[in-house]
Parts: sequence; structure tokens; C-alpha cells
Amino acid sequence: MRSLAVLVLILCAGALCACAGSPKPVVAPPPAASEVSPAVASTVDPVALNAAIDAGRRMTEPAYRLDVLCTDRNGKRAMRVYPSGTAVWDTTTQVVVDADVRLALLEEIRRADFATMADNYGGKRKKSEKKLGPHAALRVRCFVGLQIHGVSKTSIQQLDGEQSPRVEGLANALLDRIEPLVDDGITPRDLADGLQQVTVGALRPETFELRFVQLPPQKAETGVIYTIRDGMTSRQDYAPGRKIGDPVTEPVDSERLALLCTALRIGEVSRMPVNLRADQQVELTVRVLGHKRTVIARNFSRAPTAAQKAAQPRFEALLDHVRAMADGG
Repeated sequence: MRSLAVLVLILCAGALCACAGSPKPVVAPPPAASEVSPAVASTVDPVALNAAIDAGRRMTEPAYRLDVLCTDRNGKRAMRVYPSGTAVWDTTTQVVVDADVRLALLEEIRRADFATMADNYGGKRKKSEKKLGPHAALRVRCFVGLQIHGVSKTSIQQLDGEQSPRVEGLANALLDRIEPLVDDGITPRDLADGLQQVTVGALRPETFELRFVQLPPQKAETGVIYTIRDGMTSRQDYAPGRKIGDPVTEPVDSERLALLCTALRIGEVSRMPVNLRADQQVELTVRVLGHKRTVIARNFSRAPTAAQKAAQPRFEALLDHVRAMADGG
């Protein structure tokens, strides 16, 4: 959606569409066990998961993360619901899900007996695909992933092989609960608009993503990887081929995030050239929902274009801001 939890992240960002009366599936790495059995039994204790779900159902403000994707003849739908009640629909629109709806989603999950569903259904390859080997991508049609009270489970329906109506039925039931709210959601026009909406608080921190990678100038030195994603910051030391430090994570501070988004908007990151100059090799990616910009900077010898010259001072100011934030300043 790239362990099952990583798969969920990749799949939710994937693009699917209907094609010639049958769905065009997302391509994603397969679970390792999918080559062994058409239906891989659940690796999560159903009793523990049901206990966690029931604990959530007793809360007035249930907090959990839910990832859902389904593709059928009518097209593709996908959503992610965060513990805060923020939801992202099809990677493009923020929806706020109140406590009553979050409780209704848990009721759907419990009623469908999600805890007893297999981790994986299907996955048998066509003869023409087997020559690609066991690590070739499998095609996923539907999945449901839940993280609640320290218990996580994902159930995946792949396009080929054994088909289970349980995963598709639950996925569509959950999506049907949220889709009517989408018209009242927020869909930014472009990246600049998205940054402005994060700044003023209309878009919540979960809709913003930043990835900053700075390689060390010398092999003996250490660079850094700094990310903001899903409302959390993460920083780790990085020396290619030598060291990847343990990430240090914490919730993103809303005021500092607003200042960062202001700097990114004023610096016109959405209009920057893809390639700029820097003494150290740097990669900066900024995303708000469906809008993204990546800038790669390094010390190159060719003469800069007029657009690069104009953007260079703004980029250097942005780098100072991002570095300070990464260093905790």
C-alpha cells in the first residue's frame, strides 16, 4: 500500500482504474507466504484482535488506524483513517470522521468477523508470470488493514487465484460509510494551496509529507534523513554503505509545521526546478495529499539556467529552515 504494514502504505498510494469491464489492479510486492498457499491463515490471534476491537467500541472517541482499498468493475476506491479522526480519501481529499462514524466502522469490522479472515487470499500466478520468479509483484484487488490498541492485522485479496467475498464485502462496506462525506471534504487545487491550508489548520498534519535526505560531503562523515509523515517526524543519521542510524520519532509540532509550510509556500517550492545546486547532495520532497514536488540538488559544473538562478536563493533559504527543523531548532 514496501512486512504487511509497508504493503498497506504503498497500496493506498497506488492508482487503479477500470479497464475493459475488468479492474486494472495495483502492483505491489507479495507477502512471502503467498507463494505457498492460496489462502494464508491469519497470523494474528483472533481473540486478541477482537478484544482490542471491543475495547475500541467501548470508547467515546475510538482511536485506530484503518487502511482500505478495493477495485471492482465500477473503479477504485481507497481510504486511510487516522487515530485522530482525520481520513484521506483516494490520496486527494481530507475528510473528518467523527466519533459516531468511527464507531460504526468498528461495528462493521466486528460484524464481518475480520479477526478470522486469512491474511492473504489468492496469488496464484499465470504461467506467463511464473518466469519472473517468486519475488515478482502480485496484483492486489482489495485489502483491509487495522491497527488498534497495539494489535495489527491486514487481509488481502489478490486478483488471481482463490477469491473470497469476505474481504471485498468488508472493504466495500467500510468505503460506503465514508464516501458520502467526501463532498464536504477538502481537496487542494495544487501544492501551494495545500501548503496554505495546512498553515491555517484547515488541512491536518496527517495530509502533509516531507522527506529530506542530505548525503555527507566526505565518506567519513554522516548525513541525515528527516521525514514528516502521518503526523510524525523521524530523524536518523545516514552514511551510504556504512551506517543507517535508528530513527528518532515524535509527533510533529503544529506550530512548527505551520511555519515550515509558510516557508515552503513563500519559497515557491511548488515552482522550483527539479535540479538545483548544493555543496552537499540533497533531495527534498514535499507532498500535500495528491500534490508533490521533488528537488534534487548537488554540486554540478554546468552553467545554471535562468530558472535555476532565480530559484537558487529561495532553495537555500528553504534548506536552512528544513535543516534547523531536522536538528530540533
